[in-house]
Amino acid sequence: MRPGDRKVPGPGRRPRPFLVLAAASFLGVFALAAAAEVPAERVVVLGFDGADPDEITAMIAEGELPNLARLGAEGTLAPLGTTRPSESPVAWATFATGMNPGRTGIFDFLEKGEAGYTPQIALVREGTRRISPALRWSLLLLVIAVMGWLTRVAAARWLPEVKVAGGVPSRRVINPYWFVGTVVVLTGFAGHMVLQWIPEELPQAIRARQGDSFWKIAGGAGVPTVALQAPMDFPVEESPGARVLAGFGVPDVRKSFGLWSIYSTDLIEEESTETGGTRYPLRFENGIAASVVRGPRDFTAATDEADQPEVGIPVLFRKSGERLEIETAGRSFHLAVGEWSAMVPITFTLNPLVRLSGLLRFRLLSLEPNVEVFMEPVNFDPERLPPIVDLSWPRDFAGDMARHAGPFETIGWKIITNPLRDGVVDFDAFLEDARFARESNERLLREAVRADDWRLLVAVFLFPDRIQHMLYRFADPEHPNHDAELAVLYGDEIRQTYREMDRIVGETVAAAPPGTRFIVLSDHGFHSFRYQFNVNTWLAEHGYLRSSGGGGERRLEDLFDPHAVFFPGVDWGRSEAFALGLSGIYFNQEGREPQGIVAPGAEREALAERLIADLLAYRDPENGQQVVRVVHRREDIYEGEFVDEAPDLILGLEPGYRIGWQSTLGGFPEAAVTPNLDNWSGDHCSMEDTDGVLIANFDLEGPANLRDMAPTILQLLGVGVPSDMDGASLVPGAPDPELGE
Repeated sequence: MRPGDRKVPGPGRRPRPFLVLAAASFLGVFALAAAAEVPAERVVVLGFDGADPDEITAMIAEGELPNLARLGAEGTLAPLGTTRPSESPVAWATFATGMNPGRTGIFDFLEKGEAGYTPQIALVREGTRRISPALRWSLLLLVIAVMGWLTRVAAARWLPEVKVAGGVPSRRVINPYWFVGTVVVLTGFAGHMVLQWIPEELPQAIRARQGDSFWKIAGGAGVPTVALQAPMDFPVEESPGARVLAGFGVPDVRKSFGLWSIYSTDLIEEESTETGGTRYPLRFENGIAASVVRGPRDFTAATDEADQPEVGIPVLFRKSGERLEIETAGRSFHLAVGEWSAMVPITFTLNPLVRLSGLLRFRLLSLEPNVEVFMEPVNFDPERLPPIVDLSWPRDFAGDMARHAGPFETIGWKIITNPLRDGVVDFDAFLEDARFARESNERLLREAVRADDWRLLVAVFLFPDRIQHMLYRFADPEHPNHDAELAVLYGDEIRQTYREMDRIVGETVAAAPPGTRFIVLSDHGFHSFRYQFNVNTWLAEHGYLRSSGGGGERRLEDLFDPHAVFFPGVDWGRSEAFALGLSGIYFNQEGREPQGIVAPGAEREALAERLIADLLAYRDPENGQQVVRVVHRREDIYEGEFVDEAPDLILGLEPGYRIGWQSTLGGFPEAAVTPNLDNWSGDHCSMEDTDGVLIANFDLEGPANLRDMAPTILQLLGVGVPSDMDGASLVPGAPDPELGE
């Protein structure tokens, strides 16, 4: 019989052997598939930033968190190993790609800039996109065509055929030479302005994270995919088969990551805060005060960012009894003390052809004795995105979600942690904002589940991380800034956060189709942040960094100021090492840093050995405790093409200690270890022993690590796992899909 021929039973014969064989084959295949864990039809992945496995386990043991307990009882409840360092951008990048930081290129919130000693945000990099000359000239020709049409209309009106009646013209006629000259001048002026208004280059955000996300891979393999608040995925690239909304890592309209404002009558002049806020003085005259909403720099005005003026729009404040009227962008609204506004749409006009739209919210903090108004950072408006902002794929997905689920904040660092750090808002305002962000994300998730047009659904929530950062001192009686009275009011808020997490999981499980595989996870756990380790101060005390002082307090806003100077007073000709960011020490290496003195090779290795020994031997002068538990050489924990971009040494501190705020930006506090008296009282960055949590309603093998989640999810969906992923699938007994390229 030739291939393709089909044996047909003869007349009068019943094909029983064929049916029996087919049935047996079907049952055999079915049994083998069941034994081999056939990929699930649907997979939901819910990420909760900062959810701690110890806290979850303890609350489950106390009879709380019933939905998480049920999922774990059905399958898996285990710690989830995280990255070194255990920082959110590093961990979420590994979660998304299944790659170690040496391949994702993300090692910290901050990184060393190309200039050598200048820190810069590591979440998104900035580039430019050149506008095609053909496009600019096409627009110019369009202007000329429009001016030609207007000329024709004007000529028909003002240069009519002269009709003589009794030797006198019927109407006065414009001198045709003046008319033509005027048209030529106006056309030239209009064309010149168009070329001025359309810059040769546009600012272009560049995603810092390397490697493809598993949601992009799944979508490209034909799996209908939705990813909401996708971390470390801005700008979102073309992802056929997937609908992606970027989350953690998205900047605000000012290209920062959360620059906020306070308007107050208790000020004489404008001032900046440590965490990136600006305080504006208000002066009421006849019951009205005027100020400005700061916007982006006008990139159409100059090529050099330092020469680009900021664009703002006016905002007016009017006292109205027990309320304050706020007017901006053509809208006005009244607020009582403690009340938030709805999201207000605004537009910054850079020139007649270029505009940027945003959303913001106000909260009236007080009316007496001083008027104080808080304004959140300006978010991009998902329904009015400029062409240079790739917030989602497809581009209209963000707007569609806003139209169906209501407006939402787009900035990656949601929830007002920094204003609470600076003490300009209270804990109630902070918790209200956290609830607003959480409920907005819940609406997006409910809308996606309801649409029922996906096989893979990913959603990430950030509120557990933010609340633990700011309220941990109330849950830790040994924290230097513990307040017993405030603990009565806010001491249960962290546990309440986990109850909200449990509720979200339960509601999503109930709304999803039966048989859906659920994975609930976090990027890291949490600890109390009791003491700051000021690494640059320590380096200076031990002779590794020669400095005459830190040059004053470093501020978050300095990262976005092209005129800011970092490490003033440092003698680089005698300095061997310096610290930047929340975990790393860099060597002042010859040929790499502008004024490097440490030779690569044996001299670099000798410096590493000395530094590691001194760091491990260091003890807190106040209590004698070890501060640094472990020091990693970058080449020992990372592999991949971007290893050379990592800090030379990565610190793992004892829980309770974290690298100090000023040291992250190159500052030098007076002491190497200082008590943390900040509202920001819980953390995980630069701390060892900060595993996340993994909960699933099916069995997974362990030990589990964040890098294993991408290949695990792809295998559940029957999608080939790319060979450049460092993780391995945790699905027991599943056949390995053919590796993708």
